[in-house]
Amino acid sequence: MFWTPPVNTRRFWLKKPKHKFSTSTPPILDYRNYFRRGERLLALSRQDWQRCLKGGQPSAPTGLDLPNKKPLIEHLHPNIHIWMPLLKEAPASPPQNLSHKHLPMPQTQTINLATGKLTLNLTPGKIPLKRLLGFAARVSSKRKFLLVSKVLGKHYPVSPRMMAWSYRALARQTLQHDITGESVWIGMAETATGLGYGVFAAAVAEGLQHSLFMQTTRYHLDGLPRLGFDEAHSHATDFFLYYPERSDDQRRFFNAQTLVLIDDEISTGRTFLRLINAYQAVNPQLQNVFIVSLINFAHAEDRQRVEAGAGVAVHWVCLREGTMHFDDAENTELDSISVNVSGNSACKKHLLAWPGRLGLAAPMQFTNDVIAKLQQMGVDLHSDDPRPLLVLGTGECNPPAFMLGRLLESHGCPVKVQSTTRSPIHVGNDIASVCQFEDNYQDGIANFIYNLNTRDYRQIILCHETPLCPPLLERLHDWQAISARFELTDEAHHATLHFFRP
Repeated sequence: MFWTPPVNTRRFWLKKPKHKFSTSTPPILDYRNYFRRGERLLALSRQDWQRCLKGGQPSAPTGLDLPNKKPLIEHLHPNIHIWMPLLKEAPASPPQNLSHKHLPMPQTQTINLATGKLTLNLTPGKIPLKRLLGFAARVSSKRKFLLVSKVLGKHYPVSPRMMAWSYRALARQTLQHDITGESVWIGMAETATGLGYGVFAAAVAEGLQHSLFMQTTRYHLDGLPRLGFDEAHSHATDFFLYYPERSDDQRRFFNAQTLVLIDDEISTGRTFLRLINAYQAVNPQLQNVFIVSLINFAHAEDRQRVEAGAGVAVHWVCLREGTMHFDDAENTELDSISVNVSGNSACKKHLLAWPGRLGLAAPMQFTNDVIAKLQQMGVDLHSDDPRPLLVLGTGECNPPAFMLGRLLESHGCPVKVQSTTRSPIHVGNDIASVCQFEDNYQDGIANFIYNLNTRDYRQIILCHETPLCPPLLERLHDWQAISARFELTDEAHHATLHFFRP
């Protein structure tokens, strides 16, 4: 890939080296600068490029003549160890009027969808939007487009390593504000329950203390008190935030000075404002709110509305931001399509094992025998088959899939993570395929998995919290998958997986 500026120069982006991720630049953006002018090429490290801007000279490159007269360069600089075609003579200085900073990114992008046209106006940032986000047409009368995250592990398969990078990046940005006192971290159902937990766990790893993680849910838990609110553009507008189950967690929940709300993307912030106001009614000690997201497309007036309505300090944390506008195509044929995604309002307490809905004071850990039990099911972690394993989460229960994927990755196994969803999406743009089936929470509604090609994976592992049921067994048979049922153990913040192959 390269970019051609007005002058006759080119900058090439190289494959990342193996190094520890930074919070500001993901591994895909690690690069060196290369410039070509007519018949001459100059390769510079960042240090040399900065030296040239100050009037100095770069380190002298050393060429290597080959019989076919295609000189190569082996070592341009101690920080560069690559082979690159190079003509013998290099210019003494880089082209004029070219900044050494990151390449400017397009400020406006237009995405044509079957349901209309989406226009994005982006604030300059270090991460290319296409590395974070794709787009699709949504089956909905309220909001007819969908932002398809490429790092979330929901509608798109993602490596656990990349998911962990996004968690750590957002956690570190949030902690830069020096959170003191007690804090409550909330992941938003359905899509961002895994993201919320991941950011919380990453923050704890960075030193966060006196904190509590919770997630919203669409499921009814009879007999438990809760906050209620809705999401204006969602398919199912009933969201609940239940009070923590344990007394220590309840005390923290009702007295925390800081509230951290985590979602995959923000369009207006209205849902957050409803939740903030509902929470303030039970916790008047609240002093700070952090709104954390991968992408923030809230307009300035939307942010001002949230900040004014909250009445406390509001901080916005994201990886990329801007604004967006959607022009409806008024496609009658597509608009007539409807899918029921609303639950039956029955109590689901007997089906739910993931503890995030009732409060977690520390990240979860698997027991030490999980990998051994999986190997007993015939899974070879070091197979000659180069295809990755696919670990699937189900609905709101996304974190166990990431946890298992990360554990497998630590044993040297290539892994992708994804999750089922109740969100209906049209095929097209960044949605290549759709598989529809019945949900496993006894709502009798459709669930979906997108962009799944079973031939791309040597084995599929389906993580779920509910007991095995006909819809799950159907998926296990069709995908020749292994069941991994999540269950808490007697030890605090520990869980195990029960594996089953039909």
